[in-house]
This record gives sequence, C-alpha cells and structure tokens, in this order.
Amino acid sequence: MHILSVNHNELDFKTIEEEIYKTVCKVACGIMKDILEKIDLMLLAKRDTEKYRNKGFRRTCIHTIMGEVEYERRIYQTEDNDGKSMHVYLLDQYLKKETIGHVSSNLAEKIVENVLEQSYRKSAKKYYL
Repeated sequence: MHILSVNHNELDFKTIEEEIYKTVCKVACGIMKDILEKIDLMLLAKRDTEKYRNKGFRRTCIHTIMGEVEYERRIYQTEDNDGKSMHVYLLDQYLKKETIGHVSSNLAEKIVENVLEQSYRKSAKKYYL
C-alpha cells in the first residue's frame, strides 16, 4: 500500500484518489492472474489425457481495463479432424476468450468509445497502450 505523508505539500483529494485507483487496479490484476492460473491447473487435471498432451507453459500478457495481466498457461498438443498435429490452449477455449490481439474485448470497447471523443494518442495513453 502507498503511505502518503500528511506533511506532503502535493497531497490533495485528486492525488489520493489516483493512488488508490492505481493500487486497486494492481491488486485486481494480481487476482485475475491467480484465477486464470488456478483454472488452468483445474483443466490440466480434468483434460482427456489421450487427446491433449501437455507441452509446458507459455507466458502471455493481456491488456485489460485494470491494466496488464501477465500469466502462464499450458499449451497442449492435439490432432485436428484430419489427423494433423496442432497446439491449443485449453484455458482460452474454456473461457471463450475474446481478445483483439493481446487486448481484452472490454478494453477494446472502452478504447473505441474513447476514440470517438478524443484523439488516438490520448486514448492510447489513457489505456496504457
């Protein structure tokens, strides 16, 4: 947590509000990471081991409305209908993850709404892109 000094000359309501917002977003990103990795672990245990072969972890990062969420997810080797080898992320399938690149659909919607009102540069800066 941030500790703000009472004697701090720059201390005002806006500063306190911004610091609390940043802290809460950082905590929320950590919670999101933990949840995603626990779901991935559950999927590892419940998967069809004949169909999905665990090939290890891949680190990824997704931009969300809370900030960047970095996490690891397992990649699995399987076969498509034609018998060709392919790789999948069971976590992404389970969550029906909708992203545009590494941007969550929620954040993409906020950016589009914001771009209609401000310049692209200001919108990107606002959402840490």
